[in-house]
Amino acid sequence: MIFNPLRETKQFQLSLGYGILRHSRRLSFHLNQITQSIYNSIRENPDMKKLTISDIKDILKKELEESKRHVQHYYLGTNRYSETDRLKSIYTTKNNSDNN
Repeated sequence: MIFNPLRETKQFQLSLGYGILRHSRRLSFHLNQITQSIYNSIRENPDMKKLTISDIKDILKKELEESKRHVQHYYLGTNRYSETDRLKSIYTTKNNSDNN
């Protein structure tokens, strides 16, 4: 059973904003899992039926930003709680790439 706001909509798009295919695939898989979870929650929980496509897109955009930040911290080796550590890591990475 699909609730009214989603009946007319078969699909929607969300820009990943990534140029790296491997990361884009992972992100799209992750967002697909979240979307399936949202739809399952909508089916099971009457309060969730008030969600619109716009609400779902907002949830997915937030997840996308969190995933991007995670990837950034992972590859730069930065501590998300310390701006100083992040800047040091960026500086070190830049120097290493300039020396190579």
